[in-house]
Amino acid sequence: MGENIIKQTCKELGITQKELAEKIGVAEQTIYNWNANDQVPEWGIRSLGMLRILKEKQEIADAAQRLFDLLNKEK
Repeated sequence: MGENIIKQTCKELGITQKELAEKIGVAEQTIYNWNANDQVPEWGIRSLGMLRILKEKQEIADAAQRLFDLLNKEK
């Protein structure tokens, strides 16, 4: 069995469980319970998925900005 979704999400986003709780608007203890029990409600899974999507979109936006800046330097 692989790493649970809480640990996996925190690792992927480079954040702590406390920061994860803040980002999705739940008590820190809620995240600890989800992690310990390896049971996350459906709405929690969707929230974690949205955080991952937002990170991906931000990485794309950052890369596009770097490209834009590079192209502007060449002018």
